Amino acid sequence: MIDNILVDNSSVVFILESPATTEVNNGYPLAGRAGMEIASRILGIKDMSMGEICKQGMFNEYGLSPFSILNISTFPMESKSYGSSPLPDNISMLEDLKGLIDHQSPRDGEDHALQWTVPQNAALKELKNDLLNELSQSLIRVIKINKDIQIIPCGKIAQVFVKRALETQNSIPEKNVHHEIPHPARTPWSALSTSKRNELKTLLTV
Repeated sequence: MIDNILVDNSSVVFILESPATTEVNNGYPLAGRAGMEIASRILGIKDMSMGEICKQGMFNEYGLSPFSILNISTFPMESKSYGSSPLPDNISMLEDLKGLIDHQSPRDGEDHALQWTVPQNAALKELKNDLLNELSQSLIRVIKINKDIQIIPCGKIAQVFVKRALETQNSIPEKNVHHEIPHPARTPWSALSTSKRNELKTLLTV
């Protein structure tokens, strides 16, 4: 398990899917390619990941506002990410859940890919709801401290869960959420428009 990093005075919270191999090896989220991609593309920082900056609290050194990092699942959702570390008992369910969401397509309408679907398997349904509840509680906590915190779900799985959290929790403001942000380890953020990259930079810098 790789703990989320919640910084009380955050102006931004990044939400991702789950830890990958580099995160497992380092012990904190956004330690690997995704964290380096955000730091490089948005902030021009080449020598440190977003996870390391957040973990070490090095915001002032880089002229940044504090930010938090959440994963939908604090356990990697792919067995290959564990390396030599022991697999959790529910790894097959985590992989099944990831597969179900990854394979949702927009064939039945533009929003279908991001719809909240209920797995037929009772254990998967319970796991999905547990992950949603954990996310909602984390978001409520940071919003209580800063009602204007900006929420950036990165990638499809994060977007599905954040969309559902917005539907079920009135205290999470829709206006604070930045939609259609790709997972930085899968789609380079150079694909983002210049205006969106500048907007994110403005949110993160002092």
